[in-house]
Amino acid sequence: MALKYCSATDLTSGDETGFSDYQDIETEIESSELSDDDDDGNDGSSNDVKTLFDHRIKKKLHSKSTLKENFKPEIKNEIIEESENSKDKTEELKTLIENFEKMMLESKDFFNQFINKEGIKSIDHNNNVKIFPKINKLIDSNIELINSIPKDFGFKFLALCITCAFGGRKGFQRYSHQLSRFKIDQCLEKLIGCSNKNDKLNVTNLCYIGHIIIYYWGQREIRDCLCRKYGPLDEVIKSSRNIKREIGGENLWSKYKSEVHSKIKKDILKEYEERFQYDEENFEKIMEKLGISVK
Repeated sequence: MALKYCSATDLTSGDETGFSDYQDIETEIESSELSDDDDDGNDGSSNDVKTLFDHRIKKKLHSKSTLKENFKPEIKNEIIEESENSKDKTEELKTLIENFEKMMLESKDFFNQFINKEGIKSIDHNNNVKIFPKINKLIDSNIELINSIPKDFGFKFLALCITCAFGGRKGFQRYSHQLSRFKIDQCLEKLIGCSNKNDKLNVTNLCYIGHIIIYYWGQREIRDCLCRKYGPLDEVIKSSRNIKREIGGENLWSKYKSEVHSKIKKDILKEYEERFQYDEENFEKIMEKLGISVK
């Protein structure tokens, strides 16, 4: 009788939890019936069964309503909002990374940057394609005089390049006056291919050659070779301290530099740094043309 009564009432709505409750109720009903049979000796337990069954139904419904009340709409909306914000941030980060990668791929200069013992150096191949042929042409145009009288014209030519590296035309003029006994300016009369459109001294290529010599000056073996072949270039450069005073570091491409004393010179050096790219392979070729092996 108890089982028939329970099956007529929609307790479980077809879910496993409800089915478990149904079994619990059935067990309690059976226990109650056994207890009544033992105590009273008759089958008069239908009212008790119905009371027990109603009690379990109310308990079940109460637990469901409490759950619904606790899970308020604003809490649900807050969870959804946080989830959407998280997705937005993920998409934003993904877009940022994609844009950054695209920028890196499109940047030609980025892939030309690298680091070695001298510090950060950049090779602008387009600029080097233009400037090194001009330097080679300048040396080739004067190589006969350089080789025939290295300690005369050759010395004056390299001294001209070094002093131009120390400050352009003004650097040359200053050192030409200080080192008047060497008569550096005399090489200008015989110098070929080093004038601009206004028939003035074009110091750009001379400066680059000077900075290449200064770059290798810190290597004693190369320094000694230069002095043996061309004469007292050490009296032109003077010392490593003088180099740092003139250009702010051991060479133009040094990582660590200090401020130079002149604003004009600072501007000149900044221009040199932008125009004169580090390219050790071409540096070696220039030195070989001058008869100095650096390998």
